Amino acid sequence: MGTCYVVDGKLKFKKDFVKEGLEILKEHFFRKPGVDFDFNSYSNYKNLEEVKTIEDAIKITFADEQGMLIIKHPNELDYNFNSGFDASYGWEGVIYDFFKYLSPCLENGSKMIVYPDSGCTKLVIEDGMWKEM
Repeated sequence: MGTCYVVDGKLKFKKDFVKEGLEILKEHFFRKPGVDFDFNSYSNYKNLEEVKTIEDAIKITFADEQGMLIIKHPNELDYNFNSGFDASYGWEGVIYDFFKYLSPCLENGSKMIVYPDSGCTKLVIEDGMWKEM
């Protein structure tokens, strides 16, 4: 049994921080104990070495393989996405962690709005810090 999620993200990276954001995700987020990213079963990536871009990280975290992820990348610093997908109840914490790990690399005004089966949570960057609203 799981939960249906809809996530709307608008991530604006600080200049020269896109690569650092990806490295933070690869070193910490994707290696988090107790989280199964099962690269062969749940994503189109065989291993972590195949994750080369922030867009790849978004695809894995927000279930591109389920066919409901739209990513717009209008310039080198902006990543806007919307995804609807099914995942375990605990995946909500993974979604929040994705934003928290990236937060040092994001500009003020970056945000993710998370809609699980019920309720809504807004994560934003204000004054250089992430906040939950």
